Amino acid sequence: MNLCQAKQTQSQYITTWTTFIQEICDSSQQNQNICENNLKVLKLLSEEIFDFSKNQITSTQITELKASLNSEFGKIFQLCFFLLTAYATQSQQMKLSLIKQNMDTLYTYLSWMPSVYIFQTELVEALIQLFDSQQLRNQAIKCLTEIVTLPLESEPQILQLQQQKILLIFQNFTLKVKQVFSYDYGFTQERQRLKQSQNNTQLQLFDDFCHLLTLYFTAFLQTHLNWLETIAKDNQQAIQLIEISLMYIVNFTALPDEQNYKVCAEFWNEFTKKLLNQKVIPVQNNQLILNIYGGEQQQSLTATVYPKIFIDLRRIIISKMAKPQEVLISIDESGQPYKEELVNTENNAMYELLKELLINLAKINWFDTKNIILVKLDKQVVFISYINYALKMALLIKDNYN
Repeated sequence: MNLCQAKQTQSQYITTWTTFIQEICDSSQQNQNICENNLKVLKLLSEEIFDFSKNQITSTQITELKASLNSEFGKIFQLCFFLLTAYATQSQQMKLSLIKQNMDTLYTYLSWMPSVYIFQTELVEALIQLFDSQQLRNQAIKCLTEIVTLPLESEPQILQLQQQKILLIFQNFTLKVKQVFSYDYGFTQERQRLKQSQNNTQLQLFDDFCHLLTLYFTAFLQTHLNWLETIAKDNQQAIQLIEISLMYIVNFTALPDEQNYKVCAEFWNEFTKKLLNQKVIPVQNNQLILNIYGGEQQQSLTATVYPKIFIDLRRIIISKMAKPQEVLISIDESGQPYKEELVNTENNAMYELLKELLINLAKINWFDTKNIILVKLDKQVVFISYINYALKMALLIKDNYN
């Protein structure tokens, strides 16, 4: 029924039902059940116009609908923002399902709502506050991730205002995350513990939480790292925040979730590629200190923070390296051997990505990369020697027994 109403509104909103937004927002004040259903309708309306109908209506119609919704969006924002702030002070009196629906609805509008509602209101602060609620934590992360990936304005004054808000998110949200799981928390060990306890519900919640944080931190740094590195010249806190964020991503890279690992690998590949495109200064052991800034204070990122991060990252990538394309040697009918390549598109793509990443890490510091590989090879040699020794002892015991 709600979907039918959304479709009907889509076709009539500009022409015959121009008061729809005002009416649905006003009726939401009657009770929480009506409000929750109205939010579902508003969510479906946004999806119908900007997601599902892209191939069904013309670009001109989309522009007209978006312009009309923009002019009326203040009413939708007031409704969503009122519910967020009301929950912060009156959580016991409000239905949790209502707030969840409110955040789902808000999320669908974030990608196209006028930026003034994001950067010149207290919306960001309200979302960060909701991170304290375990039931709303994941939805808060999704909304903040959408916000930090939005393009910033080019006009200097507006850009400065938006960057200040983004930096506020970076500082306050990172602090919130640290209060739940510190960046040096044993994420891999915690997941192993949950798996061994056979608590599938908690394990899934943990995986979802880590995946959403991975998306947030990688998206944030991919979008804003360049100007954050610039302000790090005079801002030691910015350097610390960048380091903490990278350490979180390193920990998430070590998790066994393949989808999460791919997100992290793509981030690290772009990150190392960007560093290698900068001017470099060769130092001892052929290590490359990447001189992005040229100033003494600025080198603390490239000479201290990044190399320390890369040490742990190299160990993880080498340990979790994907297999190259497998080749099967078969014999044809005439008895001649021939090569048959086994097609595994997903694995091959992952192998190529990790190979490029490992090459980048080796270019940054080949000495450390070589040492990590040699240590792993030594362990394998010791292991193989131990197996051979165990087999010889078993045969000796068998001969003596006989």
